[in-house]
Amino acid sequence: MSRNNQDEIEYSMKVITLGKCGVGKSCILKRYDDNTFDEHMIATIGLNVIIKKIILKNGEKIMLKIIDTAGQEKYKALSKSYFKNVDAVLFVFSINNEESFEDIKSWISLFNDNYNGKSNIPQYLVGNKVDLERKVSKDLINNFINENKNYQYFWN
Repeated sequence: MSRNNQDEIEYSMKVITLGKCGVGKSCILKRYDDNTFDEHMIATIGLNVIIKKIILKNGEKIMLKIIDTAGQEKYKALSKSYFKNVDAVLFVFSINNEESFEDIKSWISLFNDNYNGKSNIPQYLVGNKVDLERKVSKDLINNFINENKNYQYFWN
C-alpha cells in the first residue's frame, strides 16, 4: 500500500486476480463493484480494471485498484506485466471445476517467478461458484492450504 496525496486519498492499493478462464473472476469483481451478477458474462480479453474509493472505519480513504486478468493461456504473458508492485493477489478457482483448482499452481508459479515488488504481500485462494455442484473437495483445498501456509482461503 502506498501513500498518495491526490484528491484526499490517503493510500492507494493495487490488487490482481489470477486464475483460469471461466472461474468467475470478472463476476466476483462486478458483484463487488456494482452489486450485480451477469450469468452471461463474456471472457475478459487482456484485462479490466476496477477502481473503488473506500473509506475505512477510522476515516482513512483508500483508492483500491483491482486488475481483472484474462485467464486464457495466450494472455498469461500479458498478465505478468501487471504483477509489478501489487499489494495483494487473489488466486481464483471454481469449486465445480477440478482443473481450475489444479491450474492455480501454475498461476502461483507464474506470479512468484515474475513478481518484483514488496515481500510478503497477502495472497488469497478464492473458491468461486459455490452455488454449483462441488467437484473440488474441501479436503483437497485444506491439504493445499496446509502445504502452502502463505495462502488464506476464501469462498464466494
